[in-house]
Amino acid sequence: MAKVRTLSELFRALGAHDLRTATALATRIADEEDRLGHRSAAALLRGALNSRSNVIQLPGPQFDIERALIAENPGPPLRTVVLTPSAQRELTTLCAEWHYRHELEKRGVPRRTKFVFSGPPGCGKTLTARSLGAELNLPVLTVRFSTLVGAYLGQTGANLRAAFAFAERMPCVFLLDEFDAIARTRGRVSDVGELDRIVISLLQELDHTVPKGIVIAATNAANAIDRAIWRRFDVHIEFPLPTPEKVRRFVAGLGGDTEHRKSIPNTVKSFADAEKWVTNLRRQHVIEALRSTNAVKKRA
Repeated sequence: MAKVRTLSELFRALGAHDLRTATALATRIADEEDRLGHRSAAALLRGALNSRSNVIQLPGPQFDIERALIAENPGPPLRTVVLTPSAQRELTTLCAEWHYRHELEKRGVPRRTKFVFSGPPGCGKTLTARSLGAELNLPVLTVRFSTLVGAYLGQTGANLRAAFAFAERMPCVFLLDEFDAIARTRGRVSDVGELDRIVISLLQELDHTVPKGIVIAATNAANAIDRAIWRRFDVHIEFPLPTPEKVRRFVAGLGGDTEHRKSIPNTVKSFADAEKWVTNLRRQHVIEALRSTNAVKKRA
């Protein structure tokens, strides 16, 4: 009979209302029975699969995982991203694990697939995920949580199953940005029971999902995340506010000249602040150059 792993994938696809994947898995099970010489069992399975009377009618609107994803632009080379030494080591090791993933699998050694990036806004979490995608030659897909959260009881849990089922099919960097939106500590007086059920569904998905690529959860509010969530991830990487020296290095990487690096204002506290500041300077320089050109033309 079919292996438990394949049956588990089939059940998860059905639970996620992903009939296309469920059909492919059911066909695979029937083909396997045929290959093993179980002709009657294979015929019975194919007959059940193709029977019109067995078509599943699902209530309400169907969740479209494709609409819930945003394709991010590739980031700069990972070696140019300003990171803490510990973060650099972890990500370098992750890249090696991905490169040797087939050899690891042959030896029965699992690679790490689930990471948490935490830290204040603008400190490079999303940028690093984009650069990691470029390094691994994988698309970076961000989940829009506004599309996951449903209005009906149990709908969000089903949508989560569909999202993680996609990560099991598609090799990608699957980015769960603003992760604390669905992973907050359970049992708070101000919350309704449905929010606790969402966290339980999330725990189950993290336990059983084996992604084709990697899953990265990014959060600005690590303290708000349920404690049980943390051990479901392989690695936790912190992104602290950068030091002034790291901000200067980041500005240099953006093409800022030496004079600009000396004049970085104290209000620039994060990499996002620095990027906005450099972009604003460039904008001002372009406008000044255009004004000068127009003034010369008028005098002529």
